[in-house]
Amino acid sequence: MECIIKNGGLVDATVLVPQLDFQESHFTPLLFAIELKCLPSVKVLLRSGASVNVKVNSNGRTVLFTAVQTNTFKIVKEVLDYKPDITEFDNKQSLPLAVSGNGEISRLIVNSLLDYGLVIDATFIHDMNFIFEAVTNGHISIVGQLLERGANVNSKDSNDNSILYRAVEQDNLKMVEEILKYKPDVNEKSSIESFTIAVSGDGDHSKRIVESLLEYGFSINSERLQDKTFIFNAVKKNHVSMVGHLLSRGMDVNIKDHLGYSILYTAVRHKNLNMVQEILKYKPDIQDTSNIQSLTMGVSAYAKSLQLIVENLLEYGFPITSKNKQNEKFMLDTIRNHHLKVMDLLIKSGANVNAEIQGKCLLEVGFSSRYHYHTDMAKLLIENGAQVKNELLKKAAENWKPDFVELFLQHGADPNFADENGKTVLHYIVNNTNISYDAKMISIAISLLKFGAKIDTQTKQGNTVLHVVCGKKGYFEEDVEFLCKHGARVDIKNESGKTALHLVIESGNIATVRTLLSHGANIHSRDNEGRTPLHIACLLWITEKIRFLIEHGANVDCKDNNGGSAIQVSLRADGRLANSTGNLYNTMSETDCNTFDLMLNCSSNNIQDLIKTTELLMSKQQSSNYNRSRMRCTLVKHVSKLRELGFHDDEDDIQFQRMFKQLTNTIDQRELTTFVSRCSVEVQIMKVESIGDTKISYYDFLRKTCHRVALCLKNKSFCTGLELSQFKTSFPSYATMVENKFKQGQMRLNLLKEVNLKRQYLFPELTFDCVQELLEYLDIEDFHTLVRVFPADRNVSVVENPTSPIATDKEDILDISTLAL
Repeated sequence: MECIIKNGGLVDATVLVPQLDFQESHFTPLLFAIELKCLPSVKVLLRSGASVNVKVNSNGRTVLFTAVQTNTFKIVKEVLDYKPDITEFDNKQSLPLAVSGNGEISRLIVNSLLDYGLVIDATFIHDMNFIFEAVTNGHISIVGQLLERGANVNSKDSNDNSILYRAVEQDNLKMVEEILKYKPDVNEKSSIESFTIAVSGDGDHSKRIVESLLEYGFSINSERLQDKTFIFNAVKKNHVSMVGHLLSRGMDVNIKDHLGYSILYTAVRHKNLNMVQEILKYKPDIQDTSNIQSLTMGVSAYAKSLQLIVENLLEYGFPITSKNKQNEKFMLDTIRNHHLKVMDLLIKSGANVNAEIQGKCLLEVGFSSRYHYHTDMAKLLIENGAQVKNELLKKAAENWKPDFVELFLQHGADPNFADENGKTVLHYIVNNTNISYDAKMISIAISLLKFGAKIDTQTKQGNTVLHVVCGKKGYFEEDVEFLCKHGARVDIKNESGKTALHLVIESGNIATVRTLLSHGANIHSRDNEGRTPLHIACLLWITEKIRFLIEHGANVDCKDNNGGSAIQVSLRADGRLANSTGNLYNTMSETDCNTFDLMLNCSSNNIQDLIKTTELLMSKQQSSNYNRSRMRCTLVKHVSKLRELGFHDDEDDIQFQRMFKQLTNTIDQRELTTFVSRCSVEVQIMKVESIGDTKISYYDFLRKTCHRVALCLKNKSFCTGLELSQFKTSFPSYATMVENKFKQGQMRLNLLKEVNLKRQYLFPELTFDCVQELLEYLDIEDFHTLVRVFPADRNVSVVENPTSPIATDKEDILDISTLAL
């Protein structure tokens, strides 16, 4: 636009513009820009000299009038900056035009016009529509100027309503206060009606308007004093000053609405404490039926205001009658909603504190979580003779009320109370939460234990509290830690012979397993079917737990009552690994293969066990079954590694050789041939490569029993050589086997040291060498049993005999002086 003007465009040229009504109007560029509300164009035109007083369109409206008509404050301000003529008629009419609009923008425009100098002349003063529009649209400054200049404060609109009535109707407190400055007639009918409008309104503004009207001097006439609706509206809307004014003028304080309710009852029902206090000043009748019901209404719900209302009613003199103490609902509401003073009066009037209501004693009725039952109410009942039954303790715990549990225990409840199934309160609380280390559960448990609850009490099914926690699905290691620290025994068995460790393998997580083991749980414990926790993990095929248990010393070779090892349990028809139709097991993952291989590497590789494992894998000839194919391949490779080491290569063992050949035929022969060749090369290297500074080769190491490996690990150089893990790159096919052998040896060595510390108690009549020879024949499970025989405080220091032939493997040690005994 600036470019057009610079090149000779006329800023005040008129053009004919067609309108929507098919009429044509003349516009200057400035008027057209204002019509379009294009502020940038308006600014450019005004800077370029466009006239603000031009009138060219058909209705003759000025630039200022048009700007106000658009209700665009910034354009109006821009036009006013260029000094339009305020004596021009249309410019003067901009003010009533602005006043006719509502909202903040209209008020800003009005104030700008007044600041510019537009005045309210006689025409405006006597224009009733003008002042009523100003009141309706909240233009307080306009109304003030009109009234200041002589406008009639009692003027009426076409509906015979005054401007005060209109202001109250708009709920405009500041407008009401402005009008009241100009002394409206307090006896004028429309002004009096303002009360009705104000009283029926909601919110703080309505209340303050009522107060302003009363302070100004508006009175209530005799007709209004007989209007029930008026005072009941005032009560419902909490217009305290209005109700006080009405009652002080003689309105009946016991007046009833069409339903027969008094204003006191209505105030209580609306929980208006200040209103109740105001009404009580005017002495309502305490014998009035509706007023008496006010007390019942106050007791029937829970709120801080109702607590205070009930106290005010009692202080005023409303009595607790025989009907109250015989009214079950009144008694229930009194307890549930914590009206202590009411209950105290009920007790003093002879109420039975051991009465049963709806099959519950008074101490029990408030336990539901939706009620606001507090211990001070229970204390009041107990102090006045209420009996604390053991069943109450259980219900308080079930409803997560730690304060009540503590209170009932203090007053004689049995912390070891059990139901017909032998479940104690402790059993219930740990079973009823799905939140780990729930604060309320812990608080209740601490109270029970403090008062003597037995933490190892068993149900009829033999379950302790620890069994219950460990049998839940989720992460409850903190709960287990809490129970163990408070004396829970970890190896108690239920009627199925399961310990807490068995159950946590089925349902819990690794962290909980770790917690139990840290508190001495027996990793070899057997249930009634002879299954250890490892059997359970294998049956469910939870690889993470299988690996964890093995790493912590679980015996892979132990047999259940059916003679099955952990490996064989996983392959049985009821094992999840064997169930290839299950959706979770259609594909055997790398983790599954590695876990299966780990179990094979940690087993004793007894020929009979290998035969049984092979039979299970061959029991269903499903060569197309991908899972079985991968498991067979894993087993074949494992046996091939053993045979290269010189195990199970006896031609006399015809049964195993035949089965192994059948098993071998079910896998890829080229892959197997390559693998066996690689193993053969690695074994040849292992035979000549020693571990550390010792004479023991890796080949000899893998052929040793676990006990002999443990003895060798007393040599620092031997340990260091294995810890460097160079074998992982030198012998990749045997790396897992070497690593597992090393770990098993370390575990056995640690157990061997613990057993030796207790040797004189375990074997008091045997020599050191004899004991060492005897220990060589024990398996890992036997060692754990020996370690658990005596507590730690019975330990004694025993110096091993370094010259004993059993103390270490002499033939394999290069320098016996390096032994760490």
